[in-house]
Amino acid sequence: PGSSAPGFHALDASIDLRSASSADVPSWHGRVGWSQASVAAPLAVWPGAGASLDRTALLRARRLIVDDVLSGDAFGRRLAYGSAERQHPVRRSAYGTLALAGFIDAARASQGFAARPKPIHVDAGVGLRIERPGEAGQIRLDVGVGLRDGRVRASAGYLTRWGRR
Repeated sequence: PGSSAPGFHALDASIDLRSASSADVPSWHGRVGWSQASVAAPLAVWPGAGASLDRTALLRARRLIVDDVLSGDAFGRRLAYGSAERQHPVRRSAYGTLALAGFIDAARASQGFAARPKPIHVDAGVGLRIERPGEAGQIRLDVGVGLRDGRVRASAGYLTRWGRR
């Protein structure tokens, strides 16, 4: 027997750029993208931007998950986003590289719970990056400030570096 339940789709297209692959030299990192989920898509696959690294888009001064529920200022069936980051190594040792980072994130969600599109949110901030030799990722510690509303949020995470497995 066939099912009368509607199907759904989700799409995420992004471009990632970086100026250097080594953590030992100053570098620029960037990402721009667009995501969409169909009308029948469950909320779990709707795109969103927040401080957590479990989603593609970052807005480091905002929470995407509040009381175990996906919500937030940049959550909807469509999302346009971009981030730029400058990393500058300040200390190198046999244990790894410590770098300072400055970043700016922007995102705009539409077709969410509200009838009208949400405003563009822009967050800026600073962070520390710790990368150990031979590991495929880095520890990230960030403090972001919302430029529209003054929200401040600290976040931490482990990010696998692009281009490595």
